[in-house]
Amino acid sequence: CEIYDPVSNTFAAIASLPGPRAGHSAVTLADGRVMVVGGTTNFTDLTTAITGVSNQMFLYDPVADSWASGPNIGGRRLVPALSRLSTGQMLISGGIEVTLLFGIPIALTSTNKAQRYNPTANSWSNVPNMPSGRAYHHDNQVTLADGRLLLAGGVFVPDLLNVANAASIDGADIYDPVANSWQATTMSRARTGHTATLLPNGKVVVKKGAEPPFK
Repeated sequence: CEIYDPVSNTFAAIASLPGPRAGHSAVTLADGRVMVVGGTTNFTDLTTAITGVSNQMFLYDPVADSWASGPNIGGRRLVPALSRLSTGQMLISGGIEVTLLFGIPIALTSTNKAQRYNPTANSWSNVPNMPSGRAYHHDNQVTLADGRLLLAGGVFVPDLLNVANAASIDGADIYDPVANSWQATTMSRARTGHTATLLPNGKVVVKKGAEPPFK
């Protein structure tokens, strides 16, 4: 891990994560700590990437320059979205969820599951499922002007045998952290790896991205 100093325009090494990780998600908590969840411990090839998918959570303290383990998330997830809500809590949504039996993957899909983290209680709780399963949507999430969260597009992997048939999706889901509920809507095109930007008038512009088939 490294930290960037914008004044000196330099990077400096900081305390390393407890282990290697890729395809994870990270977000800054209100108190300045950084949360890292999910991902895989090995990205050498597809097989090792799947078997290495993690349900772990780590918290980085920039004052102590140290990492600490937190409570595990509800499943082994690759490229989920991690969001800081307007309530100060964290939301993990979707991701490619992997089920292992004796270290062997027996199921895999883009899940619609979601959980919320309470920093005060240091615990996760289940929230209603998203209307649709999605993964790889962390980088184009948007917090709307009223505090709701927009998650648009992403990748849908149907099952373990059809990983090669993963495709972009056109669905978009809006989470209301106060009502603890989801609202579904649809983009005009399926997209993955696109950008989503909140405009001054409160609307969101979505640009570019990969359309199906997602390769």
